[in-house]
Amino acid sequence: MKHLLTLFLLLSFVNVYSQKADTSEVYFELNIAKVSTIASMSLDSLWYSKVLSSGRKTTLLGYGDYLGTDEYNLSLSENRAKNVKDYLVALGLDENNIVACKGKGRIVRSPIPGQLGYYKDRKVMIITERIAKKMAKPVPEPKKVSPPKPAIVKQEEPKPQPVKQEVVKVEPPKPAPAKQPEPPKPVPAPAKPTPPAPPAKGQEVKRKPEKDLATLDPAKLLVDEVIPLNNIFFAPGSNAMLRKSQPALEQLFKFLDDNKNISVEIEGHICFLDPADGTDEPDGLGGNRSEGRAKNIYIYLVSKGVDRNRMKFTGLGNKKPAVFPERTEFDRELNRRATIRITAK
Repeated sequence: MKHLLTLFLLLSFVNVYSQKADTSEVYFELNIAKVSTIASMSLDSLWYSKVLSSGRKTTLLGYGDYLGTDEYNLSLSENRAKNVKDYLVALGLDENNIVACKGKGRIVRSPIPGQLGYYKDRKVMIITERIAKKMAKPVPEPKKVSPPKPAIVKQEEPKPQPVKQEVVKVEPPKPAPAKQPEPPKPVPAPAKPTPPAPPAKGQEVKRKPEKDLATLDPAKLLVDEVIPLNNIFFAPGSNAMLRKSQPALEQLFKFLDDNKNISVEIEGHICFLDPADGTDEPDGLGGNRSEGRAKNIYIYLVSKGVDRNRMKFTGLGNKKPAVFPERTEFDRELNRRATIRITAK
């Protein structure tokens, strides 16, 4: 009962404070307080995208999951909050702007079958104050200044002078020589699209709209052109496609079946900030996670009858995100995706 009351008060505090603050989270491995590579990427993303800055008050709250004792999780959560504070100060955050850095202990919940703890409870919550925009002062209208009255100057009328008239002979104009028509200039061939470079630190990337394969004109497609498949979704930390991907898979098959002259390379991608998906780890089947996602689409298309010689697959990790930086779970879902690249037509 004591823990439930504490959790209720904490959630009430966060709910009230969030009206005037932005809240972000970074996650930790089981029984570990050290900032991991994935957590450091999350903090770097928040810093370089200006979600965190030295001009904003910041609160750090550490937590543990339901495993272990209250005393152990309180100490672990305090160390997690302190390590995040040290990392942010090293990035350049003013330590005086960190108004609170404390551990809140474990989050009480019922055990989850088949899981060792709950990784989203092993975290540090980062609450940053929103800065109110200052209203610009109204600019006073300039005073109207009357133009000076012009001085009246008396002018004497000029006396008429005799005008001598000369007779000028006008010769008819000579006809201009006819211009020879210029030969038509050669039309340059269309340049191949240059593939985008991976985003630099702090550079924002917005999601491109998905092209409708049902209405796409194959004749206008260029070799090396990339088509996003935003409606094919993957589970975090898995190569498995979600059930809601089925309509997009059927549409991709129909596009390739109707245009047998087109060959493609299927590209798999992962997200940045989710601990279960943030590194391109081996999938246990001879490849990595992003490659495994592309391969599953390839296997599906081959099973439907598409010639395997028209297709290749590869994994790009998180080098070419659809959205950057990732601020929400929806952003991370958009980066767990696939694309196809036109290789021949």
